[in-house]
Amino acid sequence: MNTISIQNPRELLELLPSSDISTMRLWRGQGDATWNLVPSIFRDSARIWLNQHLNFSDELLKQEGYQNALPKAERSVIGFFILNADRTGIALPNFNKNLMLHLYQSDIHYDDPFPQWPTEDDYEIIATAQHYEHPTRMIDWSTSPLIGLYFAVNGFLKEYAKRTEDPPTEYALWSLNTAVNTNLSGEDNRNDFIRSRIVRPVEIPYRENKYLRAQSGKFTLCTDTLAKSWDGTKDGIEKYFPEDTPDCRLTKYLLPADSIGSANRILENLNVSALQVFPGYRGVLQSLTEAKLYNRFIDETR
Repeated sequence: MNTISIQNPRELLELLPSSDISTMRLWRGQGDATWNLVPSIFRDSARIWLNQHLNFSDELLKQEGYQNALPKAERSVIGFFILNADRTGIALPNFNKNLMLHLYQSDIHYDDPFPQWPTEDDYEIIATAQHYEHPTRMIDWSTSPLIGLYFAVNGFLKEYAKRTEDPPTEYALWSLNTAVNTNLSGEDNRNDFIRSRIVRPVEIPYRENKYLRAQSGKFTLCTDTLAKSWDGTKDGIEKYFPEDTPDCRLTKYLLPADSIGSANRILENLNVSALQVFPGYRGVLQSLTEAKLYNRFIDETR
């Protein structure tokens, strides 16, 4: 991947060519620049979630082997999600009751009856679970760099408030180019990361998901190539991208903590806030929380 340090968010906006507003480029903001691009099912927090909700202890995951255990655990997560949505009468995309029961009832030692899991028919329901903070192999992105910047800024403020002893010193905006390119032989191909089947862009219909629509949300799916090679480390998908090459499709923009004020003003001037990103009551409440966190950060860093 390419790594670019930016001192002022305005520099970042000036770097973006006009083509970057297209849906071919995806953006993701993270509140701590040291975090990697790790799908939520592979994070430490997912192990805690799996233990609390599905009795998958870390010892059991290690015993079975992360490469085998986590894809199976993900199936149980999706089954858990579908089952509880069905019990409360919430409609889900591509609902399949037989699949729901099988996923929920299977355990970590069960032989895999779905060797192709997940299939394209499963993507929408996995994305729905991911969007509501269930751990999956998907990663959330946006087609808007401003939405990415919004999540980076507010993610930073949350981490700053939470981590009083070691607050983050930088936040990050990731850019992933999914455009079709032409190689030297003149043949049209997807980028290396798509051809290698490591990471796959996934288009999910917005339908009635107002948050996904407001955020111009997209997803990438980490395929079994990554899932079966993951060994419990914190490495992210960025390790599959060559470093510092002109045609590298993954770029990480680093922004210092003292640029938060400038970034926040840019977002305010362009009308990007919780009120737009989370339309409805959630946005109203979140905007109040974010204003409090921002004011606290400004007061403490003057």
